[in-house]
Amino acid sequence: MREIQAKIKLINYEDMELYAEGSIKDTQIRVVEEEGIIDTNLRRLIIPSRLFEKLGLRKMEEIDLSYLYEVKANIVASAVVVEIKGRKAITLPIVEETDKILVGRFIIEEMDFYVDAVTGEIKPRHPEAKGPVEFIGGVK
Repeated sequence: MREIQAKIKLINYEDMELYAEGSIKDTQIRVVEEEGIIDTNLRRLIIPSRLFEKLGLRKMEEIDLSYLYEVKANIVASAVVVEIKGRKAITLPIVEETDKILVGRFIIEEMDFYVDAVTGEIKPRHPEAKGPVEFIGGVK
C-alpha cells in the first residue's frame, strides 16, 4: 500500500469536556493540525510523543506493540478527537517515537471512509451524509 497523505486535526477530548462545563475558554482547548499518513496496515491512531506533550494528554496505560523483530512497550494516552475532511472520531492514541501522525483502518472505518484503490485517496462511503453512517443490517 502506498502512503496516503491527509490533513489531520487532533483535539484534546478532556479540554472539550472542560469547555462544555464552562471551566475553560474555547481558546484554551488544545488542538494540533498537521499532515499525517493514513496507513490501513495499522489498526489504531499513533501519535508522536511531541504531540502527546503539546496536547497535554495523560498516560492511561502501557501496552506491548509487536514490530517485525521485537516487542516494545508503548503508552496509550487519554482521548483525542481525530478530524479528517470534516469527519470525527474519538479514540485513545498510542504514543510512539515517530515524526508523523499515523491513522489506522479502525479510525478510517469509524469515520465511514474507504480507500479508493484506483486513486489512492480516502473517500466517504456515503458522501451524501453529513457524517459517518452506521450499518445495522436488514433491520428497519
